[in-house]
Amino acid sequence: MIDPVTAFAATQAAYRTVKTMISMGQDFSHVANAMGKYYTGVGDLRKAQHTKPPLFKQLFSAASVEEEALDLMIKDKTLQEQEAELTQLLNFRYGWGTMDELKEMRRKIKKEREETIFKQHERQRAFFDLVFGVLGAALICGLIGGIIYFVGSVKGMW
Repeated sequence: MIDPVTAFAATQAAYRTVKTMISMGQDFSHVANAMGKYYTGVGDLRKAQHTKPPLFKQLFSAASVEEEALDLMIKDKTLQEQEAELTQLLNFRYGWGTMDELKEMRRKIKKEREETIFKQHERQRAFFDLVFGVLGAALICGLIGGIIYFVGSVKGMW
């Protein structure tokens, strides 16, 4: 997992790249690639912020709760300002509604990926349920067979 500091640095670098590309009048496909890196960094940062740090870091971290909360708030506000500025730049350079289209496409892709992942998890769960069901049935049959054999051998049937 990527740590928040590295994710924030990557986000900042991608943000500067996007701004530079827009100001230089780059083709939208190039800008879109840089925007992808920006949003990857934002996603990594959000995931890192909502993931519990290791126990060792929780116990021996030099930062207080207040410092950590302030740092998270500053990073969130910075990302909000950057997104607002990118919205203005993209809309001005590539036409009104460009950022809205981009957000809608991101939502759609995210939904499709979540559905795909959900279906994959359901298939995995069904597979493991089947495997454990078969193993459980085999174990029960083996136990019953073993008991019958043991009872039969005690009574001298075989």
